[in-house]
Amino acid sequence: MAKTKIDWCDESVNFITGCRGKCSFCYAKGTAARNARMGAARYVEVEECTGDPFHPTYHHHIMLRELERLDRATKARIVFLGSMSDPANPGPWLYLDGTGRGGSHQEAADTWVQEMLVAFAAKLPRHRFVLLTKRPDNLLQGPWPSNVCLGVSVTSNDDASRIRELQERVYISRGGPLLGVSVEPLMDPDFDEDFFLRGLDWVIVGAQTGRGSKKLDRIVGWEREDGDAQDKTLGQFIAGAAARIADRCAREKMPCFIKDNLIRHDPDRDWPRQYPAGWR
Repeated sequence: MAKTKIDWCDESVNFITGCRGKCSFCYAKGTAARNARMGAARYVEVEECTGDPFHPTYHHHIMLRELERLDRATKARIVFLGSMSDPANPGPWLYLDGTGRGGSHQEAADTWVQEMLVAFAAKLPRHRFVLLTKRPDNLLQGPWPSNVCLGVSVTSNDDASRIRELQERVYISRGGPLLGVSVEPLMDPDFDEDFFLRGLDWVIVGAQTGRGSKKLDRIVGWEREDGDAQDKTLGQFIAGAAARIADRCAREKMPCFIKDNLIRHDPDRDWPRQYPAGWR
């Protein structure tokens, strides 16, 4: 378990770590490198085995430990299952068991890792789990347990097609998983809210954080209101796009959660902080 500042979940669990993506805004890659420098065992061992602390890795011993811990928990929790990874990474993945004797690479392990995530969530039915990927075409089609929200991460109009790819890829049955999307970081002030037409169970929207967040406070333009010019920051333009997404979700009756890091750019608006039915 990791303490988390992510405001839509109670905690994050990371027995899978690493990603092959090259997103310029990725916080997880930098966190993995920093943790390895500080001597965190799971990242040190990955680096010793592969030369890269962010190499996709399945930590079997951590899975067993987290399974036991969450099984003992009496209060239902919303858990981000893999905040330091993409569960649909293509193989091979590194397999570690905590013995310190090195690890093995698992070919075609994208499916195998996802099957382990399915089994983990299914054994803990009173908790709710969120998995996010940028590779919906590499997801298991099913079955996924009903206490999972399976979602895609998007940032702009250029990658929003992942939403439809998720809906087309994952087999949905009665009592199956929820489908969601995390628009974070929202980087496109012209984001087309029509991507959120219907068929989603949860929409999360957030702004860019870390070093890149400073640019959101810069004045980038102005708009006319009642004939007067008004300076606006990039963050305010992004907040405008988030507001359109929230309005679209309201019309389609899809729960929408706007994160604190975006609310600060327009604190006077009545932002939604909603969850899927039965999750809070």
